[in-house]
Amino acid sequence: MKAKRNYAFIDSQNLNVGIQRQGWKLDFGRLRSYLLEKYNVEKAFLFIGHVPGNEKLYESLQKEGYVLVFKPTLTLPDGKVKGNVDAELVLHAVAEFPNYNKAVIISCDGDFHCLAEYLTQKNKLLSLMLPDGNKSSSLLRKFSQHLAPMNRLKERLELKKGRKTWAKKPPFPCPMPLGPIPQAKTACPSSSTTLSPGKKRNSGRSRRRKSGSTAAAPRKESLPRLAGS
Repeated sequence: MKAKRNYAFIDSQNLNVGIQRQGWKLDFGRLRSYLLEKYNVEKAFLFIGHVPGNEKLYESLQKEGYVLVFKPTLTLPDGKVKGNVDAELVLHAVAEFPNYNKAVIISCDGDFHCLAEYLTQKNKLLSLMLPDGNKSSSLLRKFSQHLAPMNRLKERLELKKGRKTWAKKPPFPCPMPLGPIPQAKTACPSSSTTLSPGKKRNSGRSRRRKSGSTAAAPRKESLPRLAGS
């Protein structure tokens, strides 16, 4: 029987704000690599607000191995974009509960106190990574044995021009996003939509009918059915 792996559930907005507040930018690819090496994270769910026009960013995150879970955003009067992902993160952590051995939560938000407590009671909380350990909610202090401030990971995770994220191709398939999917080509070539052989033959018959020819078409041998069609 295949052993269950660990999953990560990431509050992207809290992560970004916490890291940038310290004066550096996060390399999401290196974070994904770190989660795999440090915590054996098989799936990393990234909860992110969907902003039209950011499709290239989403494709890039997919290529790094994240499963994107989108949340509709709201533009505030001051022009800032707000997308609260708390409910979606808790929902997915509970819905995926039977599929993972341990969970890694990445957020400083005290709203996840109830989730962390539940996972702890079930012996499912592996780590609670704090983007900014100096600005985390006091509600999370009770999970001190699981807390992992990211302040010390700057050298490992900072985005630097010219630095490779992976020595080789990421060792996991490119996942598909969940939630409201942006109208853009996915980064996974295997997921492109194609017509089945049956649909192609139908379109060919339609073109012959539209040509107006009344001559009987010569009888042809039927095409062999493709495996799985």
